[in-house]
Amino acid sequence: MWPVRSSLSPLVAVVIFVSVADCLVESSSVSCAVRKEISPCTCQNKPFISQGRTVDVSCERMTSFEQVLDAVKKKFEPDVQINMKISYSTLDDLPQMSFNQMGLKIFSLDLNDNNITSLPESVFMGMGQWAEHLGLSNNPLGAVPHSVLALMPRLKVLDLQRANITNITSADFQGLASLRNLLLKENEIELLEEDSLPTKLHKLQLGGNRIKSLNGTVRKMSELEWLIINHNRIESLDGELPCATPNDKLQLLVADDNQLVSLPDSMHNFKRLDYANFHRNNITSLNRTLAKNRLLTYLNLEANHISTLVENEFSDLEQLKDILLGWNRIEWLNGSLVPLKTLRTLNLTHNAIGHFSFQELAGLTQLKMVDLSHNDMHTLTSRTQNQVESEVRIVELRLQFNKLSRLSGALSGLSGLNRLNLSHNLIEVIQPNDLIGLDDLKILDVSYNKLLTLEETSKTLLPRLEELRASHNAIRVLEHDFYGLPRLCWADLSHNDILTVDPTLTDNTRCQLHGVNSTLRIYLHGE
Repeated sequence: MWPVRSSLSPLVAVVIFVSVADCLVESSSVSCAVRKEISPCTCQNKPFISQGRTVDVSCERMTSFEQVLDAVKKKFEPDVQINMKISYSTLDDLPQMSFNQMGLKIFSLDLNDNNITSLPESVFMGMGQWAEHLGLSNNPLGAVPHSVLALMPRLKVLDLQRANITNITSADFQGLASLRNLLLKENEIELLEEDSLPTKLHKLQLGGNRIKSLNGTVRKMSELEWLIINHNRIESLDGELPCATPNDKLQLLVADDNQLVSLPDSMHNFKRLDYANFHRNNITSLNRTLAKNRLLTYLNLEANHISTLVENEFSDLEQLKDILLGWNRIEWLNGSLVPLKTLRTLNLTHNAIGHFSFQELAGLTQLKMVDLSHNDMHTLTSRTQNQVESEVRIVELRLQFNKLSRLSGALSGLSGLNRLNLSHNLIEVIQPNDLIGLDDLKILDVSYNKLLTLEETSKTLLPRLEELRASHNAIRVLEHDFYGLPRLCWADLSHNDILTVDPTLTDNTRCQLHGVNSTLRIYLHGE
């Protein structure tokens, strides 16, 4: 399996490799064998492709390989290309038999999930002239079946995930010059012998092993597009990545959950790099190693030990959309984000930022979500003394779990802001200019603060506010507090010290949801 970003996760989503025969082309009237004739196996016609006619055959929970043979032997026309899948079956008699006995042109063979422990060469005799895809995942093989692979020089996709493989030797993949996609995820690999991997790979999955060093095995892969090495024990990538300069092939690099202390200087060589994940390593600084990756759109550096970002850290990342820097030790941003003109998501949660200025976000017109929660923030300042630059239109701003005692007007003028979370701070009062200009705000959370009153919301108009969360404060009186909230529908004021509620509290409020009149709900319970 291969991860791709989704609106990324971030995004580790995944892409599943399918047979090279799965192309969309003109349909044909290829007749699949009558289902009763191949029962309990099933089959499905595939669209006609230039290489010929194709049928998918699936056999699950078979009691023996002989049962498979009886079901499919000579049931298809000789010129039909077969994608064969046998899974969750008992194949104890497999070593005594052969796929050649089926009399089929098998282009793709999937033997995943069969508890196979050994694969004699005789089983696969005659398959070499056709087979392009071989799947052997979830079988306790213990080692790469190199003698079998030697019979299949046309292989393009090889799946050996979760096969209890411990080492990769220089003989394992010899002769597989056509191999493009190699999956070795979640084995027990500790050693990669030098020159043990095919050099023409496009996609390599080594995640979930015990690898400490790539040992030069990737260096010569000039055509590599995806490299996935997450969940290993790799301490350094210096001199380990494809060495072609410049490199216009590598697009995805997934190296999260390793023991990296730095990024290699060669990162700037990868001109087409789009996705980079270094989450959960021991990286202490970036040293501008990513500054030249102009096509990078997703960068995850969460859960490292980064304390400093320099001014030109991301100077040329003109396409970056998502940057995740949470769970580090960052104290200052030093203007490092200003070049990121296409940035949509900024996550800085769980750092050590004590002061934040919206000057750091100047010009980031695409920015939608900013997470500054769980920092040591005492003060906020706007880009100017009284207004944040109007072109910045953040939709969601997370400032919860900080040490803010006042807002100092830093949020005024944040047009476009839809959700604002100020919970779990030390705010005692909302000043007259703190909420001015927040005309698009729908959700305001000021719970778990030290507010004595919400008086300012009677003077400042928040025309679209629908939800107010102000529980766990020290509010004693509710008078005209809702006068500036004409569309309020939900107010949580529980766990306060409220003694008095003015009868006119809701006189100016008419709850509407999606343009339809609804009911204003106010919660006052709790001491």
